[in-house]
Amino acid sequence: MKDFFKDQFFKALEKNTIFSRADVQGNLIFVSDKLCQISGYSKKELIGKKHSI
Repeated sequence: MKDFFKDQFFKALEKNTIFSRADVQGNLIFVSDKLCQISGYSKKELIGKKHSI
């Protein structure tokens, strides 16, 4: 049950919050749906690119 709520929380966060994660080299490893919507880029276009894009 705890994992269910955790998963639901992260799904809601991804859809409604602009955020990304980068590795130590500054390459994007995760981008939220909202970030893609606002930027006009797809996840495929952003993942692996430098965070400074």
